[in-house]
Amino acid sequence: MASVYTLKITLRGVKPAVWRRVEIPGTTNLSVCNAIIITAMGWSGYHLYEFQSGGRTFGEPHVEWEQDNLDASKHRLEDIATVGGWFTHKYDFGDGWVHRVEVEAARSVSGRPQPACIAGRNACPPEDVGGPDGYLRFLAAIRDPTYEDHDELLEWAGGSFDPTAFDLAETNAIVARVSAPIDQF
Repeated sequence: MASVYTLKITLRGVKPAVWRRVEIPGTTNLSVCNAIIITAMGWSGYHLYEFQSGGRTFGEPHVEWEQDNLDASKHRLEDIATVGGWFTHKYDFGDGWVHRVEVEAARSVSGRPQPACIAGRNACPPEDVGGPDGYLRFLAAIRDPTYEDHDELLEWAGGSFDPTAFDLAETNAIVARVSAPIDQF
């Protein structure tokens, strides 16, 4: 029997609130967990990330940085997930995105479970928008046609952006295909 964890991932510092509820097998290594979280949120995943749990930090080893991170590919979700507890996932250190990941439940299943997104709310901010403060400025700009950068920011975002948009079926279809870490560089 395999354990599957139900996690609620909430992006900190933005309104409207952006969150996803995912199911991830406990044996999934943290590098792949990052790919699942990033994919569920709607980002590409080409930035650095780290998990923080119990005073430990897990991330990708990188030869250019001296860091105390434990190698995320050598640790599994079940190493840091405790039902009723939570841990932190940080993404894109320049923008400074922080996710609070609550461990809502764990259940045993037979067979080989796959990751799934089972719920969510609101669109993830565009990649490289500048973190929570940049996202607030972005939303103000696209809502106000008289804003100095209105046209440029709308074009940068692909012509439109609905902060309340979220398509569960589409997100789940993408998450279900995640089986490997995202290449960051």
